[in-house]
Amino acid sequence: MIPKAELHCHLEGSVPPVLARELAARNGLDLPPGLFGVDGHYVWKDFLSFLDAYDRVCGVLRKPRDFGDILYSYLQRTAAEGAVYVEMFCSPERPKALGIPYADWLGALVDAIDRARRDFGIEARIITICIRHLGPDRALALVKQMVAEPHPYVVAFGMGGDEAKFSPADFAPAYRLAHDKGYGCTIHAGEVLGPESVWAAIRDLPVTRIGHGVRSIEDPALIEELARRGIALEVCPGSNVALGLSQSQGASAASLDRGGRARHPECRRPAFLSHDAGGGIRRGGAGRGATEADHADGDRRVVRRPGAQGKAVEGGSSMTIARALALGAITIMLGAGTTRAQDPQPSDLLLGTLWNQRSVEYKGNALTVYALAKIRLDQALADKSWTAAPGEQKGDYQSLPPAVVLDVDETLLDNSLYQVWMLKNNQTFSTKTWNEFCAAQVSRAIPGAVEFTKLADSKGVKVFYVSNRGAETEKDTRANMEKLGFPMGGNVDTFLMQNEKPDWGSAKSTRRAAIAKDYRILLNFGDNFGDFDDRYRLNEAERQKAFEENRERWGREWLVIANPTYGSFDTAPYGSDQGQVGRAGELGRAEVTKSTSLGATSLRSPLRSRHRTGAGARA
Repeated sequence: MIPKAELHCHLEGSVPPVLARELAARNGLDLPPGLFGVDGHYVWKDFLSFLDAYDRVCGVLRKPRDFGDILYSYLQRTAAEGAVYVEMFCSPERPKALGIPYADWLGALVDAIDRARRDFGIEARIITICIRHLGPDRALALVKQMVAEPHPYVVAFGMGGDEAKFSPADFAPAYRLAHDKGYGCTIHAGEVLGPESVWAAIRDLPVTRIGHGVRSIEDPALIEELARRGIALEVCPGSNVALGLSQSQGASAASLDRGGRARHPECRRPAFLSHDAGGGIRRGGAGRGATEADHADGDRRVVRRPGAQGKAVEGGSSMTIARALALGAITIMLGAGTTRAQDPQPSDLLLGTLWNQRSVEYKGNALTVYALAKIRLDQALADKSWTAAPGEQKGDYQSLPPAVVLDVDETLLDNSLYQVWMLKNNQTFSTKTWNEFCAAQVSRAIPGAVEFTKLADSKGVKVFYVSNRGAETEKDTRANMEKLGFPMGGNVDTFLMQNEKPDWGSAKSTRRAAIAKDYRILLNFGDNFGDFDDRYRLNEAERQKAFEENRERWGREWLVIANPTYGSFDTAPYGSDQGQVGRAGELGRAEVTKSTSLGATSLRSPLRSRHRTGAGARA
């Protein structure tokens, strides 16, 4: 089964009949008997009756849990079809009308995504949408709430509803606010109305994807412009046929592929259209079977679009990272020309990575470290002689303003999605693919990290990020961390990246020294010995000696987030001799099952971690 990504689906439209009945019973409501056919599917015969059926089903939703159950159910079904990633269109308008607070509604969706990841190995993100015919004022209010209560799973803003009501320009204030705050932007256009609808959208709004957009084919100049800008069309063949916009899915999707123009074929409102990767489309209860032409590319495959993704070729296999509006997860496209994900190679660090990604013990450990850090922070503020930089803090540092220094990768940010790609494609680290991952801005916050850094900032402690990410990634790293809620430093440059200055190499003492000139460094955080001591590239005995020399600092000024998946420790048995690291590949091989899925495991042998000490390595 080819892994897929679903980029166009509406939450309420994904309710299957069996769940609609369950929700109605749970909430003490009745559904009209005419809503279902003898085969159990929804019955409707034209667009108006379709909307009526849609509204009737939505009427059974009453509580936050209902919305979460819909999303969880859809992710379960989609994962069974081979999907590894879903972007779900979710509108807060219906829960708002029910009196459900935004935070409660969003919390139910977040919980559903977390449960589905745990249970089915599928990743999902939320595109918050406004309803076009409700007007631009409602849209702007929605975006203001979205940015005021950010969540890393909410990654984009979009618009559905009646395409004939209002113009895209009317919604420019809402879209500008979302775009300026780092959210991706999409809009439904060119579905019912003609090419002029798409032209207006791309002229007046900062969109990088168009929902549907099938009418674009009527204007060759528009097709050229979409290709030039790298704007993808979320073509929905099943929906277009069922609603009478196209005679066949082949005509709907394939026509937009002329001259190499790619598109993202998706299925809209799959429960109402009764369409999945292995079945046909039902319209008005007719129950007709599917033909080969009904399935774009024979399945709901996501078609790769040059310009929407970063692509790097390493060792003859390709990595395709779909930026997908720079959304909050990596979509691994595994169509023709990419390495098969079903056959991952054995990896030595299975248990270590599973512990990092999936265990409550890891989360508990991280929360424990950051809870201890809050105590140490207050102690350090009260003790003017306290410093976490004994080698760099010089002179009368006691009178300097306070600061804390934190490594980024695996100390503040969880980058396991990149490791997943390496595993699935049998690749090792390269600066090119790593920088593309950073550009996607999809790293997640490690538990407790945001809360601690915000607390330090609130106490007047400057928060510095000393990272071995290359200087070329600073802009994307800043954007990723800002979206997660990390303090940005105000008018002080708090991001000290590797090679940002000539003497800022992978060893971090020079960067700590730069901070120590103007600040008293209270605490230092990291996941690797090199985040604290430049003597990390030694053999085990020498490392142990260096460790013992600073024994009293660990847990006091130096705080470590456990990371058993990579670091300088894995080359230490070989005296940090990279030429011998490959021999470690013979030790402790663990079988990675074919069911490995995005975000479930991110594994690498010590051979694959040799990038940690190279130029541009992260630590």
